[in-house]
Amino acid sequence: MMERIYQSFFGLLAERFCLVDEKFKELFIQAFLNQYNNIFKQEANKIRNLAHIFGHLFWRKVLDWKVFQAIRLTPDSTTAAARMFLKIFLKDLAENMGINNLVQ
Repeated sequence: MMERIYQSFFGLLAERFCLVDEKFKELFIQAFLNQYNNIFKQEANKIRNLAHIFGHLFWRKVLDWKVFQAIRLTPDSTTAAARMFLKIFLKDLAENMGINNLVQ
């Protein structure tokens, strides 16, 4: 989160950790939920980097898509920061997976 620009090295490293042990997958899922619930506390650059790293983990099919059950998309339940995170996250997924695969 502290880097000025997202570096794919961190996504690859996180992916490798998740592939090595299931405990890391669970920890990254918990981190995703924790970060999403507290996203309003983060600066724009940190939100962007978080969106990219989690986008990488999802499009590489390392993390389970069931995590999205915790996300509620209503005007009252999301903040500007959460909408920014989701926009970057979904855009990253669409660019890497392709829009048709993302829809499926």
